[in-house]
Amino acid sequence: MSIEKVSLSNFTVFGKTDIELCKGINLIIGENGTGKTHLLKVLYAFCETEHGLENDVLIADERIAREVSKLFLSPIASPFSLIVETNESTFIYKDFDVEKKKAVLKDNCKKHMSSIFIPAKEMLSHSKGLLTMSEKYSRDMPFDNTLLNIIKKAQAWKPDIPPELAVNIVPKLEKIIDGVVFMKNDNSFWVRKHSGLEIPFIMEAEGLRKFALLWQLRILKVGRTQES
Repeated sequence: MSIEKVSLSNFTVFGKTDIELCKGINLIIGENGTGKTHLLKVLYAFCETEHGLENDVLIADERIAREVSKLFLSPIASPFSLIVETNESTFIYKDFDVEKKKAVLKDNCKKHMSSIFIPAKEMLSHSKGLLTMSEKYSRDMPFDNTLLNIIKKAQAWKPDIPPELAVNIVPKLEKIIDGVVFMKNDNSFWVRKHSGLEIPFIMEAEGLRKFALLWQLRILKVGRTQES
């Protein structure tokens, strides 16, 4: 299922906005403060949320409200509306009240879309202990969920058989970073160079870490290696 159109009303910087997306890669370009990241975050919250039936009407469970709240870490004007049109269905959230954590959703099927949000800040260098800290101090030290989720997705086990896309892309990524990524048992990320040298992720060049993250996400490669 792919997203074809997004309509937002009364959401952060968006008064009333309709955005049509094309197949393949979409580039969102605009000046600072125009809502590029906000748009991506609300779509990420949409993709990460499942829905259930209640009196024959699909209701968005409070997960989407939690996702929105944790992604923005700031008060959001309520109510706002969100309409997402995909190649299969149209999802309509009318008068979505963040405080009540519920939105009425009109549709004819349950849905869940696989998604990855890569934040601008590189987070794998901070993976050791960060997830534990966020769980222990979440009330006093709120964390943007995108920063935590990218670490969790990078740590997740992946299929041993790579998708067809990996055949061409993975070798190129390995050439760029001059090695591969692996995790130690303390959940820290490392880069093993082709020469055999092992470098802590935080000591790798900032630009190379971006490519190493793509390699580690495993949507493009074989499987995770754990080392002691």
